[in-house]
Formats: sequence, structure tokens, C-alpha cells
Amino acid sequence: MLNRPTVAGLRSLAGLAGFNVTRFPGVDRRPPIFAEMNQQFRLWSVERKSTALSILANSLARSEASKAELQELLRPHGFDYVAGSFVHVALVDERDAPFLPVEAQADLSKALSRLAGGDYSGAVSAACGAVDSVTQSLYEARGLGPPPPSFQTKVNTLLKPLWDEMLREYQEDGLSEPDARELVKHLRETVNGAAQVMQILRRTKGDVHGTKKARVQTVYYAIKSASAICGLLEAV
Repeated sequence: MLNRPTVAGLRSLAGLAGFNVTRFPGVDRRPPIFAEMNQQFRLWSVERKSTALSILANSLARSEASKAELQELLRPHGFDYVAGSFVHVALVDERDAPFLPVEAQADLSKALSRLAGGDYSGAVSAACGAVDSVTQSLYEARGLGPPPPSFQTKVNTLLKPLWDEMLREYQEDGLSEPDARELVKHLRETVNGAAQVMQILRRTKGDVHGTKKARVQTVYYAIKSASAICGLLEAV
């Protein structure tokens, strides 16, 4: 993607990203410039590398097509670029990925990463963010207006057509109407309860700075609940 800007544009972009452009070769060719950039980059700290890569990504991935191209480049290495941050997506089991909305995968990976790192309140925030991202996208796609703040309201509104569809399909698959209704009833109640748990956790424990305590078992439940809810939303 760095081949797209002109050489002058490349020099300017590299300067914004923190490279010492005074050390760049005075030639109108990219390969020597790339070689110097690689040389400088290897000597930087992880934090400085992350900052530089974020600046480059923000500058290069301005269109939807370029964002998709950047994601294709990063995915084989287990990363995605979401909202200005590089996110390790390998933490989401590749067997789960086909059943989850793309919008949710980065946040769910971030939640698992924070859980593994002991940042329990930050994990709660990321898990809730996954549901927020998916519901926001669906509300926009269906012209439902601004989503309400309540997890239960958003999720129940979006999933109502799915419950009706499930009730019909279960009966078509041979379940009696009472069994089908009972099954859908318990599924709906389970999802509603999980959404309520996440709503309370976000209000009382969610914290991107990791300053609020939370029980690890509760956080794990929140992440898995978010995954289950997002998986159901993928079908609507």
C-alpha cells in the first residue's frame, strides 16, 4: 500500500509517522527509501512502532476498498485494524469466526486478550463494544433510527423476527407447537438475561482503564454471552 503515494507523498507520510526523513536517500525511487524506513523501524520500541503503524494505516486506509485491502494484508498475521488500533484477532477461534459478524470479531478478540492479561473491567467494556458495534450496524441497515442505550431493548428488537422464524422452522422440522414454543421461549429468556447481565456489568464494572474490579468468571460469562448474542444477530 505504500507504493500508492508519490515519492514526495511517501516522504511526507513517513515524516508524519516519525521517521527521520533527513536520512532518506535523495533519489526519486521507493526501494532505497523503503530500505531506510525498515532500518529505522527495526531500532524502535514496540510503542513507537505501534504509533507509526497507526499513523500510516490511518493515512492509507481512507476508503472502504483500502480498508478491506489493509484487513486482507493483516489477517494472515492474526491482526485487524479497527478504530485506529491493531487488534489481535487470532484469539477468536477460527472455527467460531464464520458464525460471528465481522464487526464483532475485533472487540471479542480484544475482550479475550484483556481477560487473559488480567484487565477484567477492560474486557467487559470490549465485550459490550462487540454487541454495540453489531446492533449499531443493524439499526442503520434497517433504518430503525438511533439505537436505544438499553442492551435488552436493542437485542430484543433486532431478534424478534428471528424468534418468529425459529418457531416456524422448528415446527417444520417436526417439533410439536408446544415444544417449539417452549424452546424459543427459553432461548429468548436466556438471551434477554445475558443482555441484562451485560447491561449491569457495563454500568458497574466496565472500564477501559482497568481500574474497576470484576470476578474473572463473570467477565468470561460476559464475553461468551456477547459472542452468543452476536452470533444470533448474524442471522437477522
